[in-house]
Amino acid sequence: MTSPVKPGATWKKTSYPSIKNPEYPVEVAGNESFNNLHLATVILGAPFLIVSVLKLPLWSYPVLTILLALPIFAAYFVYGSKYALPFNNRVQTPGKKVEDYLTIVDPAFQQYKGKDRIPMETFFEAYFDGKFTQIPQCTVVDVGSALLPQPYYVFFVTQWIPETIWHSKKQDEDQVRDHYDRGDDFYAAFLGPRMIYTSGIMSDVSKNETLEEMQDNKLKFVCDK
Repeated sequence: MTSPVKPGATWKKTSYPSIKNPEYPVEVAGNESFNNLHLATVILGAPFLIVSVLKLPLWSYPVLTILLALPIFAAYFVYGSKYALPFNNRVQTPGKKVEDYLTIVDPAFQQYKGKDRIPMETFFEAYFDGKFTQIPQCTVVDVGSALLPQPYYVFFVTQWIPETIWHSKKQDEDQVRDHYDRGDDFYAAFLGPRMIYTSGIMSDVSKNETLEEMQDNKLKFVCDK
């Protein structure tokens, strides 16, 4: 059963057999929910406000800006990821409780219940690990949260900052090798038999073609050019 459309909301549907229309055309919060202008305003404005209220000398403004930039940056993303609204939300989702969508298998995962939504990375990792089973008609927007898990903050402090400040070719090599030298089995698990990242081309909009068939169409199109 399709969820009711919000007043004034529209989206382009398709009648192509190869492309299915989503039941709930809504996306969880992502990079679109963050605003660099807002972030810059807070980073530059907070020290200015402190200097103005406390009537500190002007030279303290750049000092405070440097000292507070990183904490403000981190706080902005923590707050933003926790309270960010769904992006491109055109329908009213059911809004049920977590336990109405998921059957918890791992008792340790029962901390998530009611309206306590699950960070998206935690959600997907737990699903692959079999910590819960997904009930049909599960709406990820009602279950998942854009909140960044704790490992992200550890990574930000211990890796992102040092590697940004002290960048080297050796660092690039280590990162690229770790990513791409995982073997064919790793990529075949999610890229399929064609082992290519990108999507495909429909040869006939009236046909119901598989992703592999559309990828073959694309490869043929490229080779024929």
